[in-house]
Amino acid sequence: MMSPQGAATTNNGTTPKGNNLRSPESSHPRRGEKGLYEWLIFGAAIWTGTACSILSKVLYETTDEEGHKFDKPIAQTLAMFLAMILGVPIHWVVIYWKLPFPGYDRFRIEPSKEERVNSTPVDFDRTPRRGCHKEVTNDEEMEGLLSPRSEHDDSRIPIWTYFYLFVPAAFDCVATVLCAIGLLYLDVSIYQLLRGSGIIFVAILRHYYLGEHSFLFQWTGVGWNVLSVLLVGMAALLASSHSNKSNLEDAVIGVTFMLAGTMVQSMMFVFEEKVMSVDEDKVPPLLLFGMEGVWGTLITIFFLYPIGYFAYGNDRGSFEDPWSTWEMLKSTPSIQLLMFLYCLSIFIYNLFAVLVTFSLSSVWHSILDNFRPMTVWVTDLVLYYSLATNTFGEPWTAYSWIQLGGLFILVYGTMIYNAPDAGSIKLRGEWYSFGLDFSDEYHDIQAQRRFSTMGSYPSLQRFLRSRSRHECDPRIFMSMREIPSPKIHYGSLKEQHSI
Repeated sequence: MMSPQGAATTNNGTTPKGNNLRSPESSHPRRGEKGLYEWLIFGAAIWTGTACSILSKVLYETTDEEGHKFDKPIAQTLAMFLAMILGVPIHWVVIYWKLPFPGYDRFRIEPSKEERVNSTPVDFDRTPRRGCHKEVTNDEEMEGLLSPRSEHDDSRIPIWTYFYLFVPAAFDCVATVLCAIGLLYLDVSIYQLLRGSGIIFVAILRHYYLGEHSFLFQWTGVGWNVLSVLLVGMAALLASSHSNKSNLEDAVIGVTFMLAGTMVQSMMFVFEEKVMSVDEDKVPPLLLFGMEGVWGTLITIFFLYPIGYFAYGNDRGSFEDPWSTWEMLKSTPSIQLLMFLYCLSIFIYNLFAVLVTFSLSSVWHSILDNFRPMTVWVTDLVLYYSLATNTFGEPWTAYSWIQLGGLFILVYGTMIYNAPDAGSIKLRGEWYSFGLDFSDEYHDIQAQRRFSTMGSYPSLQRFLRSRSRHECDPRIFMSMREIPSPKIHYGSLKEQHSI
């Protein structure tokens, strides 16, 4: 079976050495590009994620007829996973009807007879140096230009994949519970800003786990994110200590649970990027979060709920009693409506969030969590000052200025990390750069992107790297890209060299 990286097979069935050595960004044609498609997905994820956070907090503060609050973090976790299960039947519908959906091209495009013609690949590293004219195989043409499903690429998903996705479900389950517990002790805006620390853990994990090289300006952006998290945590602690000792202890507990949950969630982000874009048997996005919902539901029912029931707490002597949860749902229409809206927003958010990871990267998934506090905070303030009861939302306090400063630093660090793309902040020695100049790194990234555009084929990219610019002028390859069929035209070039 041909690997998704497009490594062509030789006549004897072996794979040329090095053909599958590709970075995660190059394994998907759209990854790293930020056009209208990516920004629409990103914006939809921000607003649906904002709805999730607000509805979650409103659910916690909603009371039943007896005045009991719906403080049910495990119930919300179960509702989240139940909503995510919808991804599995939608995945089957997309495959059966061959519907266009991101990540499903190999299930939709059938190879033609011409695409099934076997051709012997040429390893550019071992080809004699006769200028820059090399034969490009049909396999590499299909990967670099069309990316259809090869005859060797089995569109069926291995059965073990369904069990393998237990890993991100476990990460998601643990992270959701930890963050939900932290939300019990914190305001929702503090909760969201602390989740901004995810970019710290994601950057480190991508560097050491996925082998992604990080530039110095990116680590600088991560450092600013660290500072923003410290400021936000300090704002929560100061606001609580100004009130009473009990609130101070609650803030410490909330911040601790939030940071722990964010770290586990970052592990899930990186794992999702790996299985969707790096591994040979890539997992489609809908199946990914759908199976996370299946496994997460089982984990919650058979593991988390028994622990919550037998652990001591204020819910009829338990940390969370599932029977009291069921009674509150049956007897309180407002909780039923909020739970339905919460499940709907959770499904839509997880769909767009997985597409963000698939189309861009796990770092952008964590950046998504960094941008959501702006909309969450604005919504919180509007709710508090627009509702007559002042029951929901968050008021402006003296320590909110520290929180606001942390928010600006968080956005500043994220825009530094996103350079040199549009909308980012490039540190080139200006006053806001604090003496830092990373112009050379920005130039290197842009040069690599131009180079990647010229060399659409794996062995051609390695050939370009091994030759100096005097030996192979990139302008030659720019002209070659206009040739419609490398298989035909490069064959004639080879015959000319052999004469």
